[in-house]
Amino acid sequence: MRESAPEANERLQDAPDAAKVLMRRALRLLARREHSRAELLSKLGGPSPEMAAVLDALALRGWLSEGRCAEQLIASAAGRYGPRRLEQKLRQRQVAEATVEGLRDRLREGELENARALLTRRYSGPPANAREHARQARFLAGRGFRSATIARLLGAGGRDE
Repeated sequence: MRESAPEANERLQDAPDAAKVLMRRALRLLARREHSRAELLSKLGGPSPEMAAVLDALALRGWLSEGRCAEQLIASAAGRYGPRRLEQKLRQRQVAEATVEGLRDRLREGELENARALLTRRYSGPPANAREHARQARFLAGRGFRSATIARLLGAGGRDE
């Protein structure tokens, strides 16, 4: 059970120097980029009572947010990857599964346009033969685009459907 905001802050204020060191390390990591709670926990040495107090205090102050972590990753990688790859990256960063599920629709927004833009940057035109078709399909699959999107984009023979 999580404690209330005043309890977490009070526990952190009365904490030994170890908790203050953990807080400084956590803030340095968060200054570079957003982190999930589990990701910070693993980077800072695993579960402990001091670590729980530090993470609770960071969350209460709004400095630690799973949602912001996920949004930052999506914003930075959405043009380069499809929804499957983005979901994988969120799981690698140990973002909570409920957060990933909640963002699934957002991940699929603009999937066809992103795939089309990637193909246009990578290849000079539509596939001329079966070999080139397979190459472009593998490229998109490797970037995490769904097979339905790949089929729609390459199936009718062109990017300008």
